[in-house]
Amino acid sequence: MPKPFDLVLTGGLIVDGTGTEPARGDVAIREGLIAQVGSFEKPDGSKELDVSGQVVCPGFIDIHSHSELLCLAAPGAESKVASGVTSEFSGNCGGSPFPVTGPFKSDLDRTASALDLKVSWSDAPGFFEEVTSAGSAINRGFFVGHGTLRAGAMGHERRKPKRKELTAMKRSAAAAMEAGCWGLSTGLIYPPGCFAETDEIIALAKSVKRYGGIYTSHIRGESGGVLDAVEEALEIGRSAKIGVQIAHLKVSGVRHWPLFEHLREMLMEAYESGADFAADRYPYVASSTWLGSVLPSWTYEGGRERLLERLGSKAMRSRIAEEVAEDAEPDFWQRVRIAWVQNPELKQLEGMSVQEAAESRGQEPVDAVFEIILADGAQTSAIYFVMNEEHLVEIMQWPFVMVASDSGARGLSGPSAEGKPHPRGYGTPTRVLRRYVREKPVLRLAEAIRKMTSMPAERLGMSDRGTLETGKAADVTVFDPEEITDHATFEEPKQLSGGVSHVLVGGTFVQREGKLTGERPGKVLLKGEA
Repeated sequence: MPKPFDLVLTGGLIVDGTGTEPARGDVAIREGLIAQVGSFEKPDGSKELDVSGQVVCPGFIDIHSHSELLCLAAPGAESKVASGVTSEFSGNCGGSPFPVTGPFKSDLDRTASALDLKVSWSDAPGFFEEVTSAGSAINRGFFVGHGTLRAGAMGHERRKPKRKELTAMKRSAAAAMEAGCWGLSTGLIYPPGCFAETDEIIALAKSVKRYGGIYTSHIRGESGGVLDAVEEALEIGRSAKIGVQIAHLKVSGVRHWPLFEHLREMLMEAYESGADFAADRYPYVASSTWLGSVLPSWTYEGGRERLLERLGSKAMRSRIAEEVAEDAEPDFWQRVRIAWVQNPELKQLEGMSVQEAAESRGQEPVDAVFEIILADGAQTSAIYFVMNEEHLVEIMQWPFVMVASDSGARGLSGPSAEGKPHPRGYGTPTRVLRRYVREKPVLRLAEAIRKMTSMPAERLGMSDRGTLETGKAADVTVFDPEEITDHATFEEPKQLSGGVSHVLVGGTFVQREGKLTGERPGKVLLKGEA
């Protein structure tokens, strides 16, 4: 007699992740895997759950996340579970929490302490053990960060690496790949990545390519320099013969929006010529990063302490202010919102625009920025309203663009739940399905789901997830297509999504009947095991 299924989701609208049109049917799960899909006989003793009228699809895969340390501070990943995410990939924008070597250790210790964590690992295997010990509601994969490698080998020096330093970076990258990382990430607007030249990145990308990894990049510029930055990313791909992922594709700043036409032409030409690249984008017109990103890159040379020294110098501040003013548009400071501060004395500023914060302090905006960065030890994060909605709609329809949050998974309490973070960490998939599938339909349901499931899985070379197929991991999301919605807003971001009925990770419910279960069946996803 056939063995009973552990669970059969019956009567749902199956959207299998491939982009094909939905079809009514059942999905059976046994021992953590998809056992059957469609129409089939159910052995006696099989448990059934009626999901009629609901969509059954693969769990969403967030290819560009920032849970580097949040995976330890918020292992329940509630913000993402409630939005249907079952796997996420961190270590993006050049910053991974490993390897912990050289000057990087003090940087990581400072970041960890803000989340009430203690760094007890030194390399990727050690970190993966920490994640496994903490447990996780969702699966976690990681890239190795170029900024981390560079900081460990040579600190925050603005120069080319010496041969022995580049060799050390290549060895560390190879060790991380051997441990199961999925590729190399860069953050070329952030220190110390911004100090690297293209040939350095190509050399490291070649090391990663040998392990089947990809190269994912926060490119060197997303405003006036976006075209050159995209060309650099494509050149790295060509030279290293590695797949390229352009992170959170955008053109920032009103005066730079006309470059969008040229960006479209450049990327479409590359796509049609068969270039091995893809991109991702979140469904919002505001970005989020450190408040200090408005400062010229040279101010970070030598590291955080040297930055704070420069901001404490009257002569240096005058020079920095001039350079910042050259880049800032007339209403720029009204469109920059303070999201999170570490210093308790600055908490009242969270949610304010820089303009509002400056007025409350009786300062000019640029002086307020300097003082906030100084008082907060260069830890402040901010939200930047700098993008165009029409561009967003078009980018999401491009055939090489998938959906990603660019945000970590947060908990319901503790340090990860503080501040007023970008709502994308709570609502990315659900916002796509509400706003861009149901309300203003620019994406077909099946295509939107493909961009959040099989497309990122294929980009990573991950063959065991991303579609509802027999033998694949039972990572499954079930939602009501008429009710799914993002509740998170910029004013009140810490609100869980609605309309997601069930989320299963490896066949275990992490959300059931719209309620979090508290289970932690997720695992660290390793490249070599996919």
